[in-house]
Amino acid sequence: MTRLVPARVEPRPGPGGPAAGPGRTRGVWIRPPAARLPCA
Repeated sequence: MTRLVPARVEPRPGPGGPAAGPGRTRGVWIRPPAARLPCA
């Protein structure tokens, strides 16, 4: 049940869930430069 809260953010940034935590709201993970950080 505890995963329900972070699960909403995980499917969006993917592996960068915790890394894109503060950036998920700003949509930074959607940008190409920010997407390379969690992917790398």
